[in-house]
Amino acid sequence: MHLAIGHYSIGAYDGVNTVIWRTVSELQKLNPDLRITIFGKVTGDINHFLPWQRGKLSYRNIEEISPDYAIPGLENKGIQEQRAHDYIWHGTNVAEQLQQQFADADIVLMENLSVGVNPAVTYAFYLWTLWEYQAQSDKRFLVRVHDFAQQRPANFGNIKKFQAQLPSEMPDWHQIMYPSTPNIEYIVINTSDYYRLLDHGVEPTRIWYV
Repeated sequence: MHLAIGHYSIGAYDGVNTVIWRTVSELQKLNPDLRITIFGKVTGDINHFLPWQRGKLSYRNIEEISPDYAIPGLENKGIQEQRAHDYIWHGTNVAEQLQQQFADADIVLMENLSVGVNPAVTYAFYLWTLWEYQAQSDKRFLVRVHDFAQQRPANFGNIKKFQAQLPSEMPDWHQIMYPSTPNIEYIVINTSDYYRLLDHGVEPTRIWYV
């Protein structure tokens, strides 16, 4: 079994990375043979963050999913200045990279996509789940919710560019932020987030409160 855990940055001293560290620690106790790969832009002292990395535990530095990544051709445009077609272009490239690099992963857990800090990565994950579903693969996806873009006006404004600037046949921001294909489920760490997901149309049978 191969589990891949992704976040915009790994190794930072923040709440999400603390949750990742605890998750990995507990899973290794439960199943020492579980192979775990953590991916994202490496920040901080990764060897201090994962001092026991060996054999079954590894990381991959994927800078393209960081909000600070300078997209070739868009170096002078920050996320706020980018438009929907920029998110789609970069997001499609990221989705292709992730699908290739984690072709052997059985389960993919993405952290905090609902915060909307990087719309291109949110779109990339949406595409990846859709492609795997269309290919009828056995890969399963999980999104662990920590924050919501609606609580951060700047992030929400960026995400809503999908609705304002895309042709009608393209998915809107809500479909992109909360994918609904059968191969994806959600994890929440408090009851407030559980009910927020319900309000966004996520079925209760697809939400895990842990």
